Amino acid sequence: MPSRTEDYEVISTIGSGSYGKCQKIRRKSDGKILVWKELDYGTMAEVEKQMLVSEVNLLRELRHPNIVRYYDRIIDRANATLYIVMEFCEGGDLATLITKCIKEKRYLEEEFVLRVMAQLSLALKECHSRNDGGSTVLHRDLKPANIFLDAKRNVKLGDFGLARILKHDTSFAKTFVGTPYYMSPEQMNRMSYNEKSDIWSLGCLLYELCALIPPFTAYNQEELAEKINEGRFRRIPYRYSDELNTLLCRMLHLKDFLRPSVESILQSSLISAYVAQEQKKAQARQQRGSCDLEQPKLEELKLKEQALRQREQHLKEREQRLEQKEHELCIRERLANEKLARAESLLKTYNLMRHQRAQSPLYSEDRDESTDMSPGKKKVHFAGDSKENVWPEQRVGTRAQARVLIKKLQAVNIGEVERNYQPSAEFLLKTIEKISALFINTMPSRTEDYEVISTIGSGSDGKCQKIRRKSDGKILVWKELDYGTMAEVETQMLVSEVNLLRELKHPNIVRYYDHIIDRANTTLYIVMEFCEGGDLATLITKCIKEKRYLEEEFVLRVMAQLSLALKECHSRNDGGSTVLHRDLKPANVFLDAKQNVKLGDFGLARILEHDTSFAKTFVGTPYYMSPEQMNRMSYNEKSDIWSLGCLLYELCALSPPFTASNQEELAEKINEGRFRRIPYCFSDELNTLLCRMLHLKDFLRLSVETILQSSLISAYVPQEQKAAQARQQRGSCDLELPKLEELKLKEQALQQREQHLKEREERLEQIEQQVCIRERLVNERMA
Repeated sequence: MPSRTEDYEVISTIGSGSYGKCQKIRRKSDGKILVWKELDYGTMAEVEKQMLVSEVNLLRELRHPNIVRYYDRIIDRANATLYIVMEFCEGGDLATLITKCIKEKRYLEEEFVLRVMAQLSLALKECHSRNDGGSTVLHRDLKPANIFLDAKRNVKLGDFGLARILKHDTSFAKTFVGTPYYMSPEQMNRMSYNEKSDIWSLGCLLYELCALIPPFTAYNQEELAEKINEGRFRRIPYRYSDELNTLLCRMLHLKDFLRPSVESILQSSLISAYVAQEQKKAQARQQRGSCDLEQPKLEELKLKEQALRQREQHLKEREQRLEQKEHELCIRERLANEKLARAESLLKTYNLMRHQRAQSPLYSEDRDESTDMSPGKKKVHFAGDSKENVWPEQRVGTRAQARVLIKKLQAVNIGEVERNYQPSAEFLLKTIEKISALFINTMPSRTEDYEVISTIGSGSDGKCQKIRRKSDGKILVWKELDYGTMAEVETQMLVSEVNLLRELKHPNIVRYYDHIIDRANTTLYIVMEFCEGGDLATLITKCIKEKRYLEEEFVLRVMAQLSLALKECHSRNDGGSTVLHRDLKPANVFLDAKQNVKLGDFGLARILEHDTSFAKTFVGTPYYMSPEQMNRMSYNEKSDIWSLGCLLYELCALSPPFTASNQEELAEKINEGRFRRIPYCFSDELNTLLCRMLHLKDFLRLSVETILQSSLISAYVPQEQKAAQARQQRGSCDLELPKLEELKLKEQALQQREQHLKEREERLEQIEQQVCIRERLVNERMA
């Protein structure tokens, strides 16, 4: 089926000449970026037409990863124009690279020059001894301007306009063609030549890559011919090895039969390692290519893929419109909330003043306690009574219990360290021995191996600093801890954190690198991964200042990655015991440079030896404590699920689900388990998932596995995790899915996306109605 120029879209013109131009194009069927050479063959001489036909035929025959790939050709007979469609090389050509190096006054690395030599030699080997049994091909115009680089800096040999086919190995060409600077002596003297002429040109090209100028230069062609016939040239710069210089000298030998063949160059110890790498890549491509035999016809796949692309574009536009509408509704909702807050404040002030006027000093203490339940202290709702407006009857009866509980909390948070602290030499010695026992089998590092850049934060027992490892310049952090002044409980927490960091290895858990013990100063340094993105607490504070909510997509991605980290803790892949984090909060969740989540600070973590074990100690941050922790009951990994729910709620609402002015009131609210819905800019599915994570009964809360399998976040589980699961299901088979299977998967994904957008549209219509009602009620209230 012949192609047409209408099948392609011109993006820009790369270059032009006397017979045409080279343009960057886009193939409309799949959006692939290519180039075409637009050639006006109507004005060409007969010899030039023969060269053009030769180039097209050669490009169609030559298939090699280091030769510019031919895709198509289009003949426009009406305008006597030929379009040759070829591979697009984003990296430009070597001539441009050499010019850039001259301007920047720098040389290319020898490693790059050797890799270019290896790949060009492989390309010439394909030309000189064809794998398909075809005739030997001489390029005859090897020069930097005809060598291209792709996006990965791989070499592509192109422009076969002057190439010639030799039917036999003993044949010799005699025509005078090529670029003078790179012509061999036999070409200059109009003598017969063979593939060794390309070896000379390759030597000139590689010499220019090293010295940034050709080996032979002159003001005119006659002087240039004399220099080439003499064969004298300067040594390449001394920054390059003697082995490379010797190889170039052999390639630029005046006697063609003394020049090395392509096979000899490839077998030289200098580039053999690079050749081996290229051969491995070729074998991998062949293995992948065997999978393509089972694919259906290419044209059918192209049509199906094109239809899917159009459908995907339509969904993308639809999604953009929904996001714009959602953004407008968020702004309207925020304004309505601000007005509502002002109305509540005014009403509360008014009720308080009215209550104080009516209050009599003769009232008893019981009367004072009852006034705490005045209407002024109830939450104001305009849409009718809700559960939040009803004051529970048991609350008054449990005030004495709540006071006892708050005293116990204070005793734990303030007095525990003092009771356990023993400022004696014997205790200090035991602590040092315990810390030292952690690292008895490890190779000790020194603080001198690291350079402190800045201090990130500090506390009572030490500080956290950003450091640079001197051996490789890697940026890390260390926690500098003074274990000499620690109580027994704190020492145990420190030992626990170091042991856990050494054992837990997961892409979403802060990585442990090293430790250093300074016994003279009783200081321990824990060296860990540096997370450039800061922590989630800082991100939430930033959003509050900017008066904006986080995107639901980001929240779901955080949920997916944190769930994967907790899965590693709760069901260890290495067969280790279950680990409870016990202090999940925004300040302990970090972001790296790519905004990936890293769970850190395992200071309060606890190991459960069996799945049925329950912890009982009272630890954690109160805002994120589960009801069972608050009530000093036994708890397991479902306690971490509660904390994860609180953390994700705070990411959505920018405040924790349970807040209070004191710890007694906070304990009461957590035990009641009532909280506001997350803002309406977030989906009902996400709200439902959070409610199931924040269920008062721990056995009714979701497990980590259930969260990861939920349809809401399964799409946000990292691709590496999906690939690992797929590899486990397939066993040891690493073959790629056929293209038809990929298209089926893409079609299913688009159907799910379409259904999600439909539900999102319906949800936005409901939200818009609710916002309109709220705005009307607020306006009436303010009036």
